[in-house]
Amino acid sequence: MLSIASASHHMYLPLSGASNVLITVEHGGISTPFPWTHTPDISPLTGTHWASDLYIAPLALSLAEHLNAPCVIAHFSRLLVDPNRAPSAPHFIPNQVVDSKHNIRFDRPTRGERRERIRRLYLPYHLAVDRVARHYNSVTILSLHSFTDNYGGVSRIHEAGVLFNEDAAGADTFLDSLRDQGVDARPNWPYSGHDGFIFSAETHARRHNIRHTVEIELRQDRLLDPDFSSRSLSALSNALTALSCRL
Repeated sequence: MLSIASASHHMYLPLSGASNVLITVEHGGISTPFPWTHTPDISPLTGTHWASDLYIAPLALSLAEHLNAPCVIAHFSRLLVDPNRAPSAPHFIPNQVVDSKHNIRFDRPTRGERRERIRRLYLPYHLAVDRVARHYNSVTILSLHSFTDNYGGVSRIHEAGVLFNEDAAGADTFLDSLRDQGVDARPNWPYSGHDGFIFSAETHARRHNIRHTVEIELRQDRLLDPDFSSRSLSALSNALTALSCRL
């Protein structure tokens, strides 16, 4: 598999016999490239769920290698700009982080600064997904994310969520397959695709007439368990096979 890196993303590309699945990871890293390398209000959040979806990128790459599927992983911190939101959306560039450990307000970027983050980070990632989707004639986009087991003092007890908006039938097939394999998964949980949380995958699916669009959320603390990660890889692969039977 060919690996191509840029300031905003990594692409992992099969050289032959590629799967028709495109795997994306919108929150796969914590990079703060120059000139944002020493942004003081971001530094304390590096390594937390505020900066990235912890532990999901290695699973995505393992799944891509297992399926021989193309994979695009954004590796810049979403505290700079969030590739899973529209530029017009609230928190496209976060303005604060508040939890039991942090109470941080970010300086509002100037118009020029905002344009620079979009030009150097946001757009290159989305253009890369466009190029890969076209080249491989993808028929399914699987967007992988992870979530914290406690948010705002509320425990999240389930292992996984299947987010969807327009592709309810595909999501139902995916969800049923995960549950049949013993994964404790819930529909549109802990966020809902109806509320824009599947923005990136759905945007590219519409643009390239991709039939199935599913976003998976896996609980971060469970991903630390090698057995769970291994079972998740197998379960996701089998669920994609079940989904392909609908094509």
